[in-house]
Amino acid sequence: MKLPAKQLEFFIADLADLLSAGIDLGQALDSLLVIAPKRYGWAKIMSDAIGNGQAVDTVFERAGFPQVALTFLRVGLVTGELDQAFQSLTAYYHHRRMRREKLGKLVAYPVFLSFLSLFSMYVMSWQVIPHFITFYHSLNLQIPHQVQVVMLFADILVVGLPYAFLLTGGLVLIFWRNKNRWLVSVEKNVVSHSWGAWLRFYKAMQNFETLSALLGAGVDLLTALHVMISTNIARMKNEWAKILQDVEKGMLFSHALKSTPYFPELASSMLIVAEQTGDLAGGAKRLKNYYERSFDRAMERLFSLFEPVSLVILGVVVGGVTLVLLLPMTDLVQQLS
Repeated sequence: MKLPAKQLEFFIADLADLLSAGIDLGQALDSLLVIAPKRYGWAKIMSDAIGNGQAVDTVFERAGFPQVALTFLRVGLVTGELDQAFQSLTAYYHHRRMRREKLGKLVAYPVFLSFLSLFSMYVMSWQVIPHFITFYHSLNLQIPHQVQVVMLFADILVVGLPYAFLLTGGLVLIFWRNKNRWLVSVEKNVVSHSWGAWLRFYKAMQNFETLSALLGAGVDLLTALHVMISTNIARMKNEWAKILQDVEKGMLFSHALKSTPYFPELASSMLIVAEQTGDLAGGAKRLKNYYERSFDRAMERLFSLFEPVSLVILGVVVGGVTLVLLLPMTDLVQQLS
């Protein structure tokens, strides 16, 4: 069973609150079942399993908790501060959700403008242009060349757009089934170019967010690297495996990062200082904050340019087609007068 991300976040947050109040884990799970039986119906199974003597981390693993959450749980069990571990995990999932929602809001308006432009052109091609053509024929008016071009474009759009949607849907389905293989191949090509900086920022932000959370919770570096490999965040399983191999051979973590092109030189330079001062968790957190700010600024600049461009394209297309259709009518009015 795989828990939805938002449901997992709410469950961990509620559980952290109960544990912080001094309630033991079994009673906290029973309390969640009483508070929200529909949302946390599976908490009863977990509570019974723990009551029967099964290991806590095994119970949570069978319930579908991801590897990152299990690592926080195990750290809390070892240190005896399970409430602190769940609070740190709550902050981690909350931050990831807020970033996804922020990115979604940035993307929503440009995507809406794009669909509005396409829908406007389709409606004009399907309803408006045919009426104009019928009107021209009823008056025995010769159709100008520019109107014939618009008619041809409208016919192609009306006939071809449904097939284009079907073809796009099929390609998306094929891509989604093999998305990891395709994305890894595309990302390797993109990151090698100078304009692939935004991808490096994004992948570094995602990875250092998880790594800094693990190190900040008290997880040692080698265990944290094993978790990074198992979770395969941003499809970087192979890169983290290479880094782990280098670290196990005695190489400094900051130097091992140079083996992957997804982490710029800045990451290695900042972590060298962090390793020298013994604050690797703090260095990873500072890197995460830096890459997050850089990625947010890059996305805001990109979509701030996309919005006016979309409006200009929409205005030019709709206004241009309208002007082309109305010009012959002005000629007709002049001939009648």
